[in-house]
Amino acid sequence: MVLYLLKKSNEINYKICTIVFNKKKHKNKVFLKNHNQYHVYSQLIFTLLNNINLETDFILTLDRFISPINDDNFKKAMIKELEKTVRNSKIHHSNSEKWKGIQFADLIAWSCFQKFERNKTKYLEKLKNKHEIFHF
Repeated sequence: MVLYLLKKSNEINYKICTIVFNKKKHKNKVFLKNHNQYHVYSQLIFTLLNNINLETDFILTLDRFISPINDDNFKKAMIKELEKTVRNSKIHHSNSEKWKGIQFADLIAWSCFQKFERNKTKYLEKLKNKHEIFHF
């Protein structure tokens, strides 16, 4: 079923960008030790958004990782970090059960896990040229 969904996704127009955080790298171990989860999550998102070089307004839907209490702080930090790009962009969080786009992103994340942790590349190979990987 997973391979079918990934193959079928090539019939639509999209692009996936993934950031890989190798917890075994020394610099990343230090980063994890010195920062809380909220900060790590924010930095990963900022790094990814900077790598994809956004030039137009966008809608960003993120998994409900950040608590509603920190949601406004995250949006303010995002605006400060990506000042020019996010002025008219929309940023919100959603539970994956409620939004199919995040369910698809979870499928891609699982496929990346298969590649980097289990050396199974057959899942990401189904995405052809629609997937780009960045390393933190």
